[in-house]
Amino acid sequence: MAHPSKTAHKQRKGTLTFHIHLTLAPGRDDDLIAELRATPLGGVAARVREMMRSGISSGRFLAEIADECESIEVDVGGVGVDL
Repeated sequence: MAHPSKTAHKQRKGTLTFHIHLTLAPGRDDDLIAELRATPLGGVAARVREMMRSGISSGRFLAEIADECESIEVDVGGVGVDL
């Protein structure tokens, strides 16, 4: 792999542009594949940047997690703390 300083192109105001090749494998990367397929073509770079910074956080992905989770009720009345 080439060193980042040799693959980056410096733009105005000090920003760097990287051209990357991203390989995603079905099964392992299904959540990423679905997210990128749902992203408009002009927004892919911004979405990849957002996912790298904070992980996948689309409503669709969070809804899938919520469907898999059970809600539970916790009684904290006996611990002597007023909430």
